Amino acid sequence: MKSITELENINQCPELKKIAENIMNEIFTKSQENLVTEIKWGDDKYSGHNRRPTKITDQGIILQSGIPPYWETPTRLAFEYKAAHSFWVEVGTPPHPIDPERLEGWILRKLDVPKDEIKQVSYMIAKKIATVGIEPHPYLRPAINEVSTKYNIKVIITPN
Repeated sequence: MKSITELENINQCPELKKIAENIMNEIFTKSQENLVTEIKWGDDKYSGHNRRPTKITDQGIILQSGIPPYWETPTRLAFEYKAAHSFWVEVGTPPHPIDPERLEGWILRKLDVPKDEIKQVSYMIAKKIATVGIEPHPYLRPAINEVSTKYNIKVIITPN
């Protein structure tokens, strides 16, 4: 059995092309749903971190950055999220230093913190990120897993 990427003449088989498009649209839609839904499972399956995934508060930018499935080449169907932090939301981050001042604008927009407490809160968040990293919110891999299980197919993720 050949995979969709191995089929040299997929463009000559409109039925197969439509099936591939429907599957990718379903994965894309489920990934969008996952961005706004708290993931219930532990993240040992989806991340190198030993923490539970979290519901994120910045999903709007990622949702808007999503590019629905398109034919990248005659035999390669793709979709992507263009937001700079899409990957890090998916997998989380290990502990790393961050300048608390870089967090102040985000805190002002996203958290209900009085202006006179923003510096203190940004320092506390920066310290937590430096200590434990940022928790993952897998949205893409669970969508791929669900759809590939449903159709008994193998979906290959390739970096750009």
